[in-house]
Amino acid sequence: MRVVAWNVNHRTRARAVPRALTDGLVALSPDVVVLTEYVPGPDHETMCARFGALGFPYVHMSTLSAGHNQVVIASRSVSSRGSFRLEKSAPNAECNFLHVHLESDDLDIVGFRVPAYKDPTHKAAYWRRFEARVRPLVDRRIIMTGDFNTHLGRSGCVGAEALHRLQGTGWHVETPAEGGSYLSRKGKQTTIDHALVGRPLRVGDARYVLTHGSYVFAGTREDAMSDHAVLQFDVVM
Repeated sequence: MRVVAWNVNHRTRARAVPRALTDGLVALSPDVVVLTEYVPGPDHETMCARFGALGFPYVHMSTLSAGHNQVVIASRSVSSRGSFRLEKSAPNAECNFLHVHLESDDLDIVGFRVPAYKDPTHKAAYWRRFEARVRPLVDRRIIMTGDFNTHLGRSGCVGAEALHRLQGTGWHVETPAEGGSYLSRKGKQTTIDHALVGRPLRVGDARYVLTHGSYVFAGTREDAMSDHAVLQFDVVM
């Protein structure tokens, strides 16, 4: 099974979704697509219909919150909304968090984006809640993926410290060995998109995808669709 996760850089504005977005992602041959930093616009239903036409009939979106962004998950196989939430943690946490269950594979997928908190108390509260909620799930068939807004090697970072503690309890953090996921227009790269994987699962062939054929997902080119590369990885079932 292949999963692709992508921060589409809508920020807090509804933007037109180009056909290249759906077609480019599907060209990577995924089974599950996770979109973060997504804001539904007037063509949201058109995007969902396009996913359906391309073989992804199950499309879910996280809780709407005016002025903020959401998460979308599309799957080939039957999926349903899950019950795992990050409510009562920090501002905008719940609308940036979506749990779906792939029924035939008995697999949980969580797509999320950690908001770019400027207030350190909000950031600390988010990661405190995240770590407490996630820790007991380590023996489930679950994958949490998206924009962590956290570099694992950053000293003193509350997010990195929480992830390292989770790794000590049996969770695995999958990060491509090469490249970066956030790319500024000046070419600066930061590795902040990852997958957090429960103990029963194995994940491999993780990579950041900047381009595929004629599709430009990210980079310094003017026609880049986002400032984030696509995170692609395979799940060994």
